[in-house]
Amino acid sequence: MSTPAATSLRRQPSAQPVVGPILIVCLTNHALDQFLEALHAAGITGILRVGTGCKSDVLAQYTLYERSKLAQSSRSQRFLQRDCHTRSETIEQSLARLRQQLLKKYPAWSDVEDTLQLTAPHLYKSLLSKQHTEVCDEDGFEQVKLHPQDVWWQWVNSKDGNDMRQEDRASATAAVAVARQPTPAVLAFNRFGPLKDKGVPSRSHATNAAASSSTQGNHIAAALQPAASASKSRVRGVQELLGMRDAWTLTRDERQRVNMHLVQTVKAACIADLQRHMQRLAEVRQESQCAYADLDMNVLKRAQVIGMTTNGVASKQELVAAIGPKIVLVEEAAEVMEADILASLAPSTEHLILIGDHEQLRPKAQLYEMQCESGRGYNLNQSLFERLILCGHPTIYPELQDHEQMLQYPPVQGMAKNVFFWDHDHPEGGNDDTKSQVNGEEADLAARLAFYLKQQGYKEGEITILTPYVGQLRLISQAVAKYVDILIGDSDNEQLALLEEKGGRNSHAIGSQSSTHKGSQAMLKTTVLKEAVRLATVDNFQGEESTIVIFVLGQKQQGRQHWVSQHVQQGQ
Repeated sequence: MSTPAATSLRRQPSAQPVVGPILIVCLTNHALDQFLEALHAAGITGILRVGTGCKSDVLAQYTLYERSKLAQSSRSQRFLQRDCHTRSETIEQSLARLRQQLLKKYPAWSDVEDTLQLTAPHLYKSLLSKQHTEVCDEDGFEQVKLHPQDVWWQWVNSKDGNDMRQEDRASATAAVAVARQPTPAVLAFNRFGPLKDKGVPSRSHATNAAASSSTQGNHIAAALQPAASASKSRVRGVQELLGMRDAWTLTRDERQRVNMHLVQTVKAACIADLQRHMQRLAEVRQESQCAYADLDMNVLKRAQVIGMTTNGVASKQELVAAIGPKIVLVEEAAEVMEADILASLAPSTEHLILIGDHEQLRPKAQLYEMQCESGRGYNLNQSLFERLILCGHPTIYPELQDHEQMLQYPPVQGMAKNVFFWDHDHPEGGNDDTKSQVNGEEADLAARLAFYLKQQGYKEGEITILTPYVGQLRLISQAVAKYVDILIGDSDNEQLALLEEKGGRNSHAIGSQSSTHKGSQAMLKTTVLKEAVRLATVDNFQGEESTIVIFVLGQKQQGRQHWVSQHVQQGQ
């Protein structure tokens, strides 16, 4: 920033109109950090950076997050924040319980008990009546009273042959007890008299015993027969089944349908509860955000300069409207889409300052149909800055001259000239799938040159390697990482990931961390720009600067126009 502008920001409030905080908008986080660092170096301390992409140690204390932590909130704000936190935790616990209940493959008795008792009270009573039944087994031992869960499972899954009513089971138990009593014939047969005489019982005695046993067997079989069976000629509906008084008269199919109806009813109620809880959680979180927003606004109103990226402005429209900036300054405006600039304006804005160069690259529009070059009239990659120039706004280019400071840079150490072109005759290759040109020889030359410049005393953060092609960027990253640490921006990382998805050559993954190679061993290491060589494509380096730039253009291939020729014809 020039000295007069910086001085005007340092004036006392009494010496200038009260305009409120000035909103500064930049396309990238790195450009925003550089702009705000320049203001800080000029003596301006009323800086506030909004967003999480700050990589500057100087600006770390000026982020909205850090400033809000130091701000003193009121008693009402603290109470509202604690209350929202408590309610949010309670609702989240309820949501976890409902989610667990919905994911159950087989619902438990506790899940359907209340629904069954409410919709079918007679079935509920008859079902639980079995729980209190005392039955004796063959050895005469009393069985343990069944748990309702076991009764429910047996009722749902038992076969039709076991579908007998409770009173019939009691009758069957009594019949078994009677059958165990010895008959007169058996008593006569078991007397010790025949043993004394050492005789054999007569045929009549055996016949009477067999007849008696047959009679008892018929009695037991009759008792074990189901007392009632469902009519097979008509399918009863669920509502009719729920109105039955005896649960044990239902067939297995009917029980399964009743069970499915209860499960669906319970899940429907569970989903309704889930939606209500989610709505309540959204409302509580909205209250919490409002409580913290009030605290943030108190901090924002006290700032002189507020810095945001174009993405941050677009995602925080309510915040921009609440700030109400009267002055909005956009850096690199010629590379910012017109829609992004309009999103930076508020109803209170009175003065818009655009800083840029319309002779540099335009904004990036992914679809060719939306670009000016397509001739379809959408022109999304034409900035407001360029449109103003085309409408007759005066430019500075006819009288543009270098500043004296540009002539004070020291010569590049270890190089015969500060600017030179290194020509070669190694042809480039390409990939039909990715449509990105590559040249392995140039990637290796750039890597060795960066390593050589580092040996001349330059720090890694002072060296940047640029290329127009994403495929070439990938080759350069592999070559440079053998010698020095590298750092690749988020935008280029996204393009590299897309290149891999489209069938690019196999290579090591490049994430948000830099790749550090030492000999044959490779490891991942978190680094910052000052400790690494920056690798970037031309489009994603607009608005930034570096002490030394190594530009890998790509060798011209027969039958294809060179990248430099294309951009010279476009006037860029």
